[in-house]
Amino acid sequence: MQTIWISPASYVSGDHTLEITYSFVSQPCTVIRCTNSGDLKWLTMGLPLPPDTQVEQVIIYYQLSNPQSFISQIRLVEMTTPDHVLVRHDDPTDLKSTTATSYVSAVTGLIPNAALMLELRLTFANTTDQIMLGAVGIVFRPSRRACCGISVSQFGARGDGAALANVDVAGNTLTAASASFSKQDEGKIVSILDSQSGVSLTTTIATLVDSKTVTLSMQAGAAVSGATAYYGTDDTAAIQAALDAGSDGLAVCVPPGLYMITSSLKIPAGNCTLRGAGAASQLMGAVAYPMPYAAMIEAAFPGAETHSNVEIENLTLIGGLDWANCFRLGVKFENITNSVVRGLRITGITADQASKQSGAYGIYFADSTTFSTAEQNFIDMGSYGDTDHFNIGILVQSNMADAYNGRQTNAVPLRQTTIGNRVANNTVQGGTHGINLQNTSQIIIAGNNVHDVIFRSIILYVDNTLTTIAHNNLCRAGSTNIAVDYGNRFITVIGNICDTTTGNENNNIELYLDNSYILLAGNTLSNAGESAVFIGYSATDVNVVGNIIQNAGRAGISITGAMAPQYEEYEDLVPPGGISHVAIRGNIIHVSPSARGIYILGREANASATKDVPIEEVFINENLCVGSAYAVLLETGGSTAAFTPKVGYN
Repeated sequence: MQTIWISPASYVSGDHTLEITYSFVSQPCTVIRCTNSGDLKWLTMGLPLPPDTQVEQVIIYYQLSNPQSFISQIRLVEMTTPDHVLVRHDDPTDLKSTTATSYVSAVTGLIPNAALMLELRLTFANTTDQIMLGAVGIVFRPSRRACCGISVSQFGARGDGAALANVDVAGNTLTAASASFSKQDEGKIVSILDSQSGVSLTTTIATLVDSKTVTLSMQAGAAVSGATAYYGTDDTAAIQAALDAGSDGLAVCVPPGLYMITSSLKIPAGNCTLRGAGAASQLMGAVAYPMPYAAMIEAAFPGAETHSNVEIENLTLIGGLDWANCFRLGVKFENITNSVVRGLRITGITADQASKQSGAYGIYFADSTTFSTAEQNFIDMGSYGDTDHFNIGILVQSNMADAYNGRQTNAVPLRQTTIGNRVANNTVQGGTHGINLQNTSQIIIAGNNVHDVIFRSIILYVDNTLTTIAHNNLCRAGSTNIAVDYGNRFITVIGNICDTTTGNENNNIELYLDNSYILLAGNTLSNAGESAVFIGYSATDVNVVGNIIQNAGRAGISITGAMAPQYEEYEDLVPPGGISHVAIRGNIIHVSPSARGIYILGREANASATKDVPIEEVFINENLCVGSAYAVLLETGGSTAAFTPKVGYN
């Protein structure tokens, strides 16, 4: 282990009641005084640690003038975005020595994933007391992820997969002019796809005929001409053996190569790292049938003791050649904490087109995944998907009682168990949804690039709380860029760029059913087919402030009470109460003359009068509306419920 020493001159504080005197010739230490006695006085120090380190101890040198004024807490916290810190270590020991001494705070397996800071909590009994601080020592060692302890090749993984073009198959005979087959290829797995006819086959090479021709263990369902094929050694067992050996903390490395796998690779326990060399380290699914909800890599421990510190990074995952012969999931975490999926390139994961209500997920944080991160991944979910076949780039989810967590079947809602995760700086393209949250809490979605999805770029589906959606770039969604769907609370949507929606709902940002305590601020919203911001059917305590809106087809910002007929199947999910406590202020709205700037509508055309809801305490003030013939338009639409928006100076 190594120790890095940091001068006490690095302590800082934002507390104006603390006076910090740094060292000079006659005072070697940093001295802290307080102009207002009391608790919760905090000092902070940034920790300049080398990359890939594991913190073992924090050493604090100090001395007190009075034991009644003392250090009451030591913390290590992580920070990326300016609106959130994560406590990684918390020591509540009181430090009360009046002689110069040191205290060692033991840390358990902390591998920083962001900027790490030391925080000291101070308590002052008197304003004349002093707390004198000396050096800080951080004891660390190289993390397991920095130590490539074993390679999958040591366990027999070959990584010898190769591509073949212009492949012909007749019966069980495969011919490829570009091949150089040998006797050693017998027994290797082969996947074949004719993209023109849709015929696919995964089997093994049975016998060598010549360097261009082999026989297969199975016959193709139809003749194939000009197809693509991949063949290679089945490396599943060898890679799994390496993972089992690496469960004692050694990193498992995947050298460059194409590794064919036929079943899930299972992380056996926590403190395990699976690391590739980047895009050249490729795992390719080669399965003879669809793999429903099986992941290429699983760190899943349902019902067992929670595991921690799993890292999967710098790999390319190819689910398979087509939907009939591929994995449904890329990476799955379940009942795991403090773990990371980083730097993956994921393609070829898609839903089972022959089965209704099937889905596929590039990265899946399942039930009881906590304080974990998916970052810097590239996920291509393809162009297929519909309401029966969801292809989702990143799904973060706690278990639910039913599709609306008890509201459809009157079952008891299940509590949130997937908490405190971060989805950051990923690129997701294609599929039905980019990022999907269901029944979660304290999730940060930041800095992601999501484009060309069939339905929604980001969706908070049901019962999410304390969620931040910040600084994402969301472009070309077939329905909505950001959908806050049902029963969500305490949601912040800030600083996002949302551009171009088409299709059904057709809004940049949508608050759909029973959402409350929502902040929509500083977003740039453009080219929505309907509304840049839509607030519908039941919403309370919503602040829409400081957004820039351009080119919305129906309205820049719209609020609607009773549902249009096409949405009446959801009417029973609308709770009583209606829409209230909504502030719309300081927005800049550029729309065409045929669109409304701000549109408040009591009832959609042809909606049932029995579903009218009140629209009350909506405050519209200090907005700039340009281009529209109606800067602010209020219409009851025939609604008989209370309708009392308040319009100020716009």
